[in-house]
Amino acid sequence: MKTVHDIIALWPSASELARDLGLKRESHGTVMKARGSIPVVHWPRLISAAKKRGIKGITYEVLVNAHARPSCGEGASLERQSASSKKEAA
Repeated sequence: MKTVHDIIALWPSASELARDLGLKRESHGTVMKARGSIPVVHWPRLISAAKKRGIKGITYEVLVNAHARPSCGEGASLERQSASSKKEAA
């Protein structure tokens, strides 16, 4: 599990994840998947839900590491910003 997408993919669907987290709208699971981010406030319930489903390896450390890695879009954006900053400094 390297990314948030990997974690969400452990559930049958993003909607199922949202239900397990007790979210009012199942679409919030899809939103988290699209953003590549699970709000910290949901982490305790996520860890608990994973245990109930028999999903192993979901810990706070795993969640922190997954959120520390940029998603595909963010990584490309950060690389462009870094390259742009280097050009300005030169």
